[in-house]
Amino acid sequence: MNRIKQEEKNIKILSNVIIGYYFSKSAKDLNISVRFCDGRLIVESTGNVDLNDKDLQELALLKQSYRLPEFENYYEDLLSIGGSSNKISRMDALASIIDKGDWSYENGLLRIVMERAV
Repeated sequence: MNRIKQEEKNIKILSNVIIGYYFSKSAKDLNISVRFCDGRLIVESTGNVDLNDKDLQELALLKQSYRLPEFENYYEDLLSIGGSSNKISRMDALASIIDKGDWSYENGLLRIVMERAV
């Protein structure tokens, strides 16, 4: 698969996981921005959600991102097993496909920013 098609696929994977995460938290609204800047893919999302301490701990995994290029062709499978019933969380799986992740949560507004070299 050529590089552009692979990155298009990765954008879809990242977006789907983020959309699913916000909706699983009963998002009241959701905005997603995808942009390319200086050889990096940046996906930023914001939405109003109610999170608990366990949710915040799971989100902390994004700040510990460790991209695993050897799993490049398996990201969809890796993310499909992430969930509350498995030992690997969706955020942990997501952290394995990005180079940098950050988030903030204030007054019910969750903002997630993910970066990935292209």
